[in-house]
Amino acid sequence: MIIRETVLMPSLQYILKQMETGFTADTLEDLRRFSDYQSKPVCQEVNDIVELLEQYLTDEKSAKENLEQRIEKPNKCNLCVTCYHCMQYFLIEIYQILFDDDRFDGVKESLRGSNHYVMRRLPDRIYGELDSKISASEYYWERCKQLRKVKTFENRLIILKGMSSSTPAVLNGAFNTHSFHGGGIYINWCGFGIAIDPGYHFVDNMHQIGLTVLNVDAVVITHEHIDHTNDIRILDDLNYNLSKYGKKGETHRIHWYLDKVTYGLAKALQAEGSGFLKKTNTIFEILPERQKISHEECCEDEKDVTQNIQKDYGRDGIIIKSDKNHKIVLKTVRTFHERRQDGTEKTNKKYLNHTFAATFELSKDTEHRKVFYTSDTMYDTDVGEAARGADIVIANISSVYENDLLRIKLKETHLGYMGCYKLLKAMKECPPKYFLISEFWNAKTDIRFDVSRFLKEEICERNEERFKMTRIIPTDIGMQLDLEHMSVLCGVCGEKTRDFIVVRPQEEYHKIRCVCRKCFY
Repeated sequence: MIIRETVLMPSLQYILKQMETGFTADTLEDLRRFSDYQSKPVCQEVNDIVELLEQYLTDEKSAKENLEQRIEKPNKCNLCVTCYHCMQYFLIEIYQILFDDDRFDGVKESLRGSNHYVMRRLPDRIYGELDSKISASEYYWERCKQLRKVKTFENRLIILKGMSSSTPAVLNGAFNTHSFHGGGIYINWCGFGIAIDPGYHFVDNMHQIGLTVLNVDAVVITHEHIDHTNDIRILDDLNYNLSKYGKKGETHRIHWYLDKVTYGLAKALQAEGSGFLKKTNTIFEILPERQKISHEECCEDEKDVTQNIQKDYGRDGIIIKSDKNHKIVLKTVRTFHERRQDGTEKTNKKYLNHTFAATFELSKDTEHRKVFYTSDTMYDTDVGEAARGADIVIANISSVYENDLLRIKLKETHLGYMGCYKLLKAMKECPPKYFLISEFWNAKTDIRFDVSRFLKEEICERNEERFKMTRIIPTDIGMQLDLEHMSVLCGVCGEKTRDFIVVRPQEEYHKIRCVCRKCFY
């Protein structure tokens, strides 16, 4: 006769293992946390056991009677086609641990001897290895906390974005390297960290610099393209693992401010229990055309029923962080990047309306900083208006062509050279201190340095040197600006400086660095 061997469901094995080490109120708390991360059928079974154990702590006699009834008439979990009586066997095990009673030994032996159910147990030496004192996630959590205490990255803007679209993969494949991966911007103001459009290898680059997921308190996604969203699930999963396996009572919440399409994806994953759990995430939908922010809240009278809440934010923007001495406000403006499939007329109607550029207004005591991030868009007067007064502009340029460089024709889905020129011109009354050119598309040749220098020369020549003090810099992964002192960190010594030289890469696609004069000479 064939013995159909089975293993007790991992969730039930986990409960038994916790019970065997001694049942206390702390054990009950661990089981509650464990239940939160299980699938719905398993979660229900675990919750039933938790309720029974709660009863055991207050009324042992009633708990015993309740458990005996459940053993005599066990429920089926319906997770297998054929029932192997896992639940009945499991309940008997719990009964014997709690009450040291052999009443159901006969039933237990009949299950073990019926040739259709064998409960396997791991040897103690293997259990000892599996039940290590600290998990990898706990090591990560401890490292996160240690790095966060250093506060190295307070009041910083860090470029983690390299090339645009599929260019990183193209170049990595062409040159058999991994050095071109990178997507996203990171801003930290007074200890509050914001990840903006975390695309290709954002998390890897973040870790290499010394940042961890504990440094990310909010994520802003301007549109759903892969070079702007590639690592959002990695960020979410890192946070999930910290909350699941980290030390009791230690959790980290991330606030997500998402465009319509990315919001829909996040909510779908949340509904299926595959990501963005409500316990550690708050998800907002940005509706830039209507200047509204949307999120779901539970109704007061029915906790399981949610309702969509929409609020206007208009010119005042969205308060991301507000404390006694500092504040972060997000403002958005609709961009023109993704076209409608049915768009035929050459009007703005052919563009989808969910993509946006973002302004971050940072204040601390009497200090104020304005950072404007264009995201991906053709130039538009609304974009130019939103950029005015910015101290720092991060302009996604993409590819450039002859008509674009000659300022004959605007690109239709990205800024290009002419869009960057017009954006600067719109700011001539109050030029920015830094104009950072980001997200080049360089699959043919590397002209980042030359395009940036050409733009600086032309804008100064045609605007009576209004922009003489504006530093136009082609960005690269790892560049850092100190927002408090409005200085750049030297790419050699790491010191803050306003007197630096942008060094041309010696070979195509090599790093562009800002180097202080002491290190350069």
